[in-house]
Amino acid sequence: MSMSQPVLFVIDDDAGTARALREDLARRFGEDFRVIGETSVPAGLSVLRGLAELHEPVALLIVDDNLSGMPGVDFLACAHELHPQAKRVLLVDRDYSAESPIVQAMTLGQADYHITKPWVLEQTLYREVGGFLAEWAKDQQAGFELFYVIGLEDRGTHELREMLTKFGEPFRFYGADSELGRRLLANAGLDASRLPVVIRHDGHTFIQPTLAQMIAAVGGNIVNDVSECDVVIVGAGPAGLTAAVYAASEGLLTVVLEEIVSGGQSGSCPMIRNYPGFPHGISGYELTRRSCEQAWMFGAHMLFA
Repeated sequence: MSMSQPVLFVIDDDAGTARALREDLARRFGEDFRVIGETSVPAGLSVLRGLAELHEPVALLIVDDNLSGMPGVDFLACAHELHPQAKRVLLVDRDYSAESPIVQAMTLGQADYHITKPWVLEQTLYREVGGFLAEWAKDQQAGFELFYVIGLEDRGTHELREMLTKFGEPFRFYGADSELGRRLLANAGLDASRLPVVIRHDGHTFIQPTLAQMIAAVGGNIVNDVSECDVVIVGAGPAGLTAAVYAASEGLLTVVLEEIVSGGQSGSCPMIRNYPGFPHGISGYELTRRSCEQAWMFGAHMLFA
């Protein structure tokens, strides 16, 4: 497998636009990515086939919507078959009508993102492309495991794993009778007499942890630190978190009460596209995280109990 820099591939048969986009991308991302561009469909597909044969990773496929000889979405489909891990970006004219090709492409799942041209500021382009690359990188890299769970295939261990999944916290499970499970227990000075065991990345160990202990372990507040408040919000779903942001931002002493995990059903949704401010969609977990952070930074008290 090649260890060369991942590729940002650009195709636009307007040579001026293609050159400007390549130069702007190279200035900001050139140290970590190779920026390759073509101005014709045959040349573009030939380059992408060559990269696929050499197992060269392609991070982004940035394709003009109106290519000569082939619609942009069709080129994206062909390119994505060659490089299925790449994020698909449609380059479209600035047009906010319902007839814009990106509307249908996003609805039908033919593109992941879009860039409008002309881009007014390089900083705007950098911010958008940086977000696309962050999502691509998240899919490529092995995740950081915040917790190791050692247990058996029993009810207690299952409930613990389900709870961590709801929290959106990365963890890995090892059977207590497996070689790695026994090794983790031994390194912590434990045996399999009291399970499940949770070992945090910093070595902190929980034996048969309670719900409150796990909430505290992931940074949730389980202690009520105010005796009076202006507003109490019961439930930290999307509506509750929105109310918390508005109330706390107006200077009201706000307390949000949630039983286990914030976000409600939306928190486990893999992609939400109908929330204002996120035209390409956002995961329920990320939306919940941002909403909690926003309410907290305005001074809201988040209490999980």
